[in-house]
Amino acid sequence: MFATNMTPYAGGEVSGHKALTDTELLKTMQAYNRQVAKRYFACTPRKLERFAPTGDLHISTKIDGQLFFLVKRSGKIAFCSPGGRVLQGGPVFEEAKKLLQRRAGDITIAGELFAIPPKGGRPRVHFVATALANEKLAPTLGFKAFDLLSEDETDYQQKPYQERLDRLETLLTGKRVSVVHTQKGTKKELPALYQKFVESGNFEGLVIRAESGWTLKLKPEISMDVVVLGYGEKVEMGKTQLKEMVVGLLREDNQYHILGFVGGGFSQEARLEWHSRLSKMQVETDYRLPNRDGALCRFVRPEIVVEVRITDLLLEDSKSNPVYRMVLDYKDGKFESVQQMPFASMIFPRLVREREDKTPVLGSVGLDQAYRHVPFNNYRDHAVKKELPESVIRERAVFTKESKNGVLLRKYVAVETQKEEDGWASFYLFSTDVSPNRKDPMKTELKVASSWEALQGLIESWKKANVKRGWVENVARAA
Repeated sequence: MFATNMTPYAGGEVSGHKALTDTELLKTMQAYNRQVAKRYFACTPRKLERFAPTGDLHISTKIDGQLFFLVKRSGKIAFCSPGGRVLQGGPVFEEAKKLLQRRAGDITIAGELFAIPPKGGRPRVHFVATALANEKLAPTLGFKAFDLLSEDETDYQQKPYQERLDRLETLLTGKRVSVVHTQKGTKKELPALYQKFVESGNFEGLVIRAESGWTLKLKPEISMDVVVLGYGEKVEMGKTQLKEMVVGLLREDNQYHILGFVGGGFSQEARLEWHSRLSKMQVETDYRLPNRDGALCRFVRPEIVVEVRITDLLLEDSKSNPVYRMVLDYKDGKFESVQQMPFASMIFPRLVREREDKTPVLGSVGLDQAYRHVPFNNYRDHAVKKELPESVIRERAVFTKESKNGVLLRKYVAVETQKEEDGWASFYLFSTDVSPNRKDPMKTELKVASSWEALQGLIESWKKANVKRGWVENVARAA
């Protein structure tokens, strides 16, 4: 048995997420997703000449579906996702079972589970979830394999891609279950193939594999107009400047949904100018948003619209968990956090320009700009603030050091949120560094962890970096 909590589906069964019971298989799939699939270098046609690999290439069409693995273990077959979902029903499963039952041993195949829209057209990723939720749509599902991980004791990841491809094409010869279209070519053929397969509207993009193992994902660039909600800052050469913008889109009910950080596309001069401008627009908020360095961002009046370009939008993280972002209300000159809701993360975002001709209204910075590319759940829902479980302090410590300029202080607080189901990280580590005579007397940092063990690792790293000679733990202050 592959999973628990299976429900009937099209003559077989299907599970929800996190139902897979084979922990080793789950680790294998998540490692592949994190180390291989998620590390494809995303590229747009504008950058193709610069980044396209040379030499002999394997060029494949990219299907807009969900990453699933076709797995056979001890004669049993299933489609499994890195998020722990299992499918053992419907025409696509029955065909896979017939193809692998006598032709293969224990095997793990990576591919895209896709669904043809009921009204026709090319596959779109959100139709997969729709089809898995409605067994009447089971006939719309198909599977396109693109890589072979292993078969019995053979690790195919150590073999050339052509050998993996040959084995897949021998095994998967069905109408619903087959191998992604792949052809050999060179860099000079890529523009014509992109026009043929992608600009025609038939496929999401191209996947280009070089003999070196480097893989490039070629997709159309995405341009959006977004509203500036806040910023992070950094100090270089004694000058405080912009590190990144916090940007968002407007929901239909005029709530702001945070999209993420934009840190590229700024000249050094622009970073100074933007910081000077945004620092004068600060507003209060009850929401604490850390940047990648753990420093808390500052929020501003939502008045500025900018154009950004991104290489891709993703609905899941490296472990196939859905992406959540905070929804904010802006009232009486203050942002109030409302609810974490499904959204997307930006890949390689960069600033193009300020849109002085636009104001932050629904017609200019609406959520539909993201939805048309990657439809996500709760698109039209109204975010409602709800009572959440109280966080619990799991550990805290304070350290002091006597200096000629007074007492220096460093401390941390480890918190368990108990709000994982609402899109929060499981644990937070807040740290503070106080030095009265420093230009910036108090520095704060916020880091997140998915488990108690990971949190302990963050604490040990913090102590190693901050508690050195002369620092003494102050039990009274920590109490």
